[in-house]
Amino acid sequence: MKFARCATGRQDIIYCDHAFHGLTTGALAVNGADFFRERFGDLLPGTRKVPFNDLESLERELSSKKAAAFILEPVQGKSCEVVKDGYLAEAQRLCRKFGTLLVLDEVQTGLGRTGKWFCYQLTSFACRRRYRADSFRSARS
Repeated sequence: MKFARCATGRQDIIYCDHAFHGLTTGALAVNGADFFRERFGDLLPGTRKVPFNDLESLERELSSKKAAAFILEPVQGKSCEVVKDGYLAEAQRLCRKFGTLLVLDEVQTGLGRTGKWFCYQLTSFACRRRYRADSFRSARS
């Protein structure tokens, strides 16, 4: 999140409801379950939640041009819901349109756990595009 903020000069982070990104302070701020955050108050300013798989809501949030990043799990770790076909490609298009970085959190689905090295490779997103991060990072909370 801090790299996205530094790279874009923006502060806001968009995340999905029912997401699970970990239990550290930063990860909790973009955790889609209120249960995990409710006792800690406001953890990070500028975090905004959108419904999972809802491109209209995502576009509405991105259109403010305040978001540094949209962080997303291709398969949600908490609810096990999978992104709809075409969602990743369209989310990426919207992020590019509004100057926001798309961050795929594959801590729970990467490293071959879904049959491919990364889960996004199982979608039509991977068939049309070939992108790799400049660095590889594995994290735990």
